[in-house]
Amino acid sequence: MSINDITNAAAAMNALKVRYEGFLDNADDQIAARQAAYDGLSANLKGLISSELSREVHVDNTLDAPVGATYPTIKEAVDSLPRSSYAVVRLKAGQTHEISAHVNVGGMTIDFSYTGDLALGKPVIKHIAALEGGSNVMYGFIGHACSIQISTCIIQLQ
Repeated sequence: MSINDITNAAAAMNALKVRYEGFLDNADDQIAARQAAYDGLSANLKGLISSELSREVHVDNTLDAPVGATYPTIKEAVDSLPRSSYAVVRLKAGQTHEISAHVNVGGMTIDFSYTGDLALGKPVIKHIAALEGGSNVMYGFIGHACSIQISTCIIQLQ
């Protein structure tokens, strides 16, 4: 082996070392870029879950039809919510909100509360009994794997 061969081999090894170190530097940059993308996706996912699965709707029985996120009945408000959601349903103070059909709350967590001035009175949730096919039927909340919390409201059974 000549001095020339050794010099060429050393130069090739140095070139390989430079390429390897460049690869490592590039790998660190790629890892950092992927970590930043992951962090951004994670923040977006938290926001998406919050905006898509957490809702607040209002019920005002003086309305004839929904206006934005305000509905004339509890049933319409709950029906507007996605399954597997967490929701706050705010009932207008001083009003009686009748449930005259089954309200399916399956798979949801719902907190019923109030909106407005409590000096007008706590909102009333009135469950209506009806005669169907010769049998009494009590309408109300139905569903599996659900959670309902009712605070600052009055429940009436008729």
